[in-house]
Amino acid sequence: NIVYRINKRVAITKKVKNDLQLFYAENNIDKMLSERIVVINNKVTTPTTPPVKNFSEPLKILFVGRPDKVKRIHLIGKIAQQLYSTRKIQIDLIGPDLEKEIDEKNKSFINFKGVITNAVQLNEEYNKAHIILIVSVREGLPMVIMEGMALGVVPICTNVGALSEIISNSVNGFLINEKLNEDELVSRFFEIILRLDNDRELLRRVSENAYSFAVENFSKTKFNSEYQKLLC
Repeated sequence: NIVYRINKRVAITKKVKNDLQLFYAENNIDKMLSERIVVINNKVTTPTTPPVKNFSEPLKILFVGRPDKVKRIHLIGKIAQQLYSTRKIQIDLIGPDLEKEIDEKNKSFINFKGVITNAVQLNEEYNKAHIILIVSVREGLPMVIMEGMALGVVPICTNVGALSEIISNSVNGFLINEKLNEDELVSRFFEIILRLDNDRELLRRVSENAYSFAVENFSKTKFNSEYQKLLC
């Protein structure tokens, strides 16, 4: 079996490692081999100085992704409708063909920015944003959340995939029970965003913590160090 030839196997999250270990156990693969699995997070560009954000200006909220049923992008439209009706806040959507995922009645509450492939331009969007949303029913560890945190963007996400490995509730982001029904999910997202809009010091603190966590865990220096330890 080829697995016996693997000296080390890299998983990008603890969840992936646990899933691999479960697979090994279910297939009667020597437990010793599962101990060869190591976790090394992906890396993103992390600025050496904290990002400068204006926490007194109107909230800028961002979603970055592709059209996919598991992303539940239609919920972004419902959240946007509530936000605009209450605070005149719109949500910026970056990605291909996202208009098709939003109900017609909710499109006017959203800024569709299309596809942005240029890294500098995308970072400009992260720099302007205060909050980034994930409403998915299933994820791994989205790079957009890691990229956003590295630029001080506060993640508000359903608790799916490995997001709980990097987000501590009310510390460097917010996690929402993914098992809530859709109306409850929309209400919970709306409540957290409203709380942050009302409490700008909380928004600032969580943003700073998001950046600090990213520097400590997603930096090129950390990534290279982990692989050097693995290969030496």
